[in-house]
Amino acid sequence: MKQFFLKSLRPVIIGTTLCGAVFITVSWSEKNISQESMFIKTDDGDRVLPGSLNNDFSTFAAVDASTEAYIPSNKVYNRYDALALRNNLEQLHLNDPNNMAVNMALVKFHANAPNFSGGFKGSALQYAASIYRQNSYVGCLAYEYIYTKNYDFRNAEIWYKNSLISRLQTGMEWREVKYTKIAPFGVGVIGAFSNGRVQPLYQNVWGSYTRKFMVPKCVGDCYYTIVPDFLKDSKQAKGELVFVNW
Repeated sequence: MKQFFLKSLRPVIIGTTLCGAVFITVSWSEKNISQESMFIKTDDGDRVLPGSLNNDFSTFAAVDASTEAYIPSNKVYNRYDALALRNNLEQLHLNDPNNMAVNMALVKFHANAPNFSGGFKGSALQYAASIYRQNSYVGCLAYEYIYTKNYDFRNAEIWYKNSLISRLQTGMEWREVKYTKIAPFGVGVIGAFSNGRVQPLYQNVWGSYTRKFMVPKCVGDCYYTIVPDFLKDSKQAKGELVFVNW
């Protein structure tokens, strides 16, 4: 029986997909979701799923962090676990179709799961569209995530650039990170603004790599770590996001 990681919840490294791995010790079937109450049942008792019934998310990091309740990042799934997970997420979506956390979890599932395990890129795009209708900035980054996972870096960059024309929300500001050294293979950045997951930087006409973020006005939480080589996952440069007044 083939088994694999669901890697959508690990740092977003370009090209990561579901792959062969060791079977998990606790399968998804041991966690039953009650659709009516929007609780998740675990061995430690019930706890409310974040984002249920209403959406109070203003940042990409908040939406991304909320998906941990639906697809924990430390789990490994075989094919049958993955199909059960997809069915649970789809049922949650039916009960609360505007739940951005559920939509993002489905984006991550379909962007990473192979077809034989229930994944489908077209479905990922549909759930990203649902997010986009509620929050254009987060929706653009959901599209970027999907295309990055599918090695379609041209469309990934287009959707990242689309995110930059989103209306600035109250209490938010634009910040930028820039990397001017030569990159062996891709350049990424990690910080609180990305929920600790790697997001790609894009090369401009002057040869440097940049990325702009819409973040809450920084109060000691706008530091970043550069990952200049995705292949080695090396972390070599740290700094603070630069304020961009535009």
